[in-house]
Amino acid sequence: MPILLSELNSMIQATVEQQFRGQSFDVIAEIGQVTIKRDKQQAHIGLVEKSETPGKFKARLEAKLWRNLILIDQFEKATGQPLKAGLQVLFKLSVQYHPEYGISAQVLHIDPNYTIGALAQEKEKTVQKLLIKHPDKLKMVDGMLRSHNQSLPLPLIIQRIALITAKGAEGGIDFLDELMKNRQGYTFSIAPFFAVMQGETAAESIKQAIVQVFLAQEKFDVIVIVRGGGAALDLHAFDQFSLVEAILKCPIPIFTGIGHTRNVSLTDQVAHGAYKSPTKVAEVILHHQENAESIALGNWQSIQQRVPLRIQEKTKSINSLQLTATASAQGRLSAAKSDLQNLQVNIQTDALGLIRQAQTDAQQCWKDISKSIPKNIQLQNTGIAQFWKTIVKQGAEKVSREELAVKNMTQFIEAHSPQKWLNRGFGILKQQGKTISSLTQLHTDTPLVIQMKDGQITTQIQDIQND
Repeated sequence: MPILLSELNSMIQATVEQQFRGQSFDVIAEIGQVTIKRDKQQAHIGLVEKSETPGKFKARLEAKLWRNLILIDQFEKATGQPLKAGLQVLFKLSVQYHPEYGISAQVLHIDPNYTIGALAQEKEKTVQKLLIKHPDKLKMVDGMLRSHNQSLPLPLIIQRIALITAKGAEGGIDFLDELMKNRQGYTFSIAPFFAVMQGETAAESIKQAIVQVFLAQEKFDVIVIVRGGGAALDLHAFDQFSLVEAILKCPIPIFTGIGHTRNVSLTDQVAHGAYKSPTKVAEVILHHQENAESIALGNWQSIQQRVPLRIQEKTKSINSLQLTATASAQGRLSAAKSDLQNLQVNIQTDALGLIRQAQTDAQQCWKDISKSIPKNIQLQNTGIAQFWKTIVKQGAEKVSREELAVKNMTQFIEAHSPQKWLNRGFGILKQQGKTISSLTQLHTDTPLVIQMKDGQITTQIQDIQND
């Protein structure tokens, strides 16, 4: 005999109550979706167990929470995470069946420790994966992560800033306000790159913003990632592998201020600098500028103090060098004059000696001839007169030749006198006190002295060309 649906549901309800009355179960499940209505003090939580096949589920169950939302508040406070889709949670549930709404579970307790452990395990797996994949950009030193981004040098002055934040987010506004109202009057060039900062798409959105900064035509000094936050902070996105990997690869120093005081995300751990709030990031940048200004002022004061001393030292050095050069030039000039005078005296002495020697030779020749005449007269009586004429003639010719030779020698000596050549406009070249007669004797790195008829010139050789 047919029965009504309500009758069937009543039978199911009785069976379920009989089977599950007074029992509770600790159930591990993933949250598929959450709807919280605080005005009505109720929450609806869709629990799922996913299949190995993508998009498929092994099980689903609707869980409800009535007039006990403090369980959610306690969970969020303990984990630092909102109760949201994607979390693995340990629930204590009781099973109910309602003829109108069907089977459901009543949430009796939410264990935050299980979720904290699950998140910690997931975070640790991400760290190990990054260490293996990027050993050159991430290392574990004394239990602390050390990243390539942390080793990047900051510029002396931070002025070009790429700001990654959500559009209209309070965190970005606070950062800009703190930076722009600085009393020192520092100016900055800030380019916004908007991204989703919460939810399942946040990690990929922030990663893409970092890529856009890197590909931008403007070269930035730092990247600043900031966000505001409520009482329950969602840091799960900042532990995602893809986002942390992007920070490790980024060649620009990254500062974070994602609005948390207790929990530290992987993004914070690998960034160049991590701070508790957007305002704190701005303060750090302003302090960096103050240090740069202090260094610049110190350098300027040092320059002002040192420059007069250096000028004084150089002036003394130049004056000393000038005196030394003047004394050296005068000494060389005196030595050259003395050498020239000695040369002139030597030439004149040699010429006079040659003249005297020629005269002596002529006189001796005349004496020899005079001595030979009486002997020849005695030996030769015949043709003595003719012989005498011949001797006399030959003697006169020899004397004339000798006198002419002496005259020519005197003219040659006078013609080749150094003073005569100097009077004609020629000069005598000397280096290091030695007379120069060939290009091979010249040294380009040694001053050249040119002796003229009325003085000398000291000069420097620029070029030598062989003829």
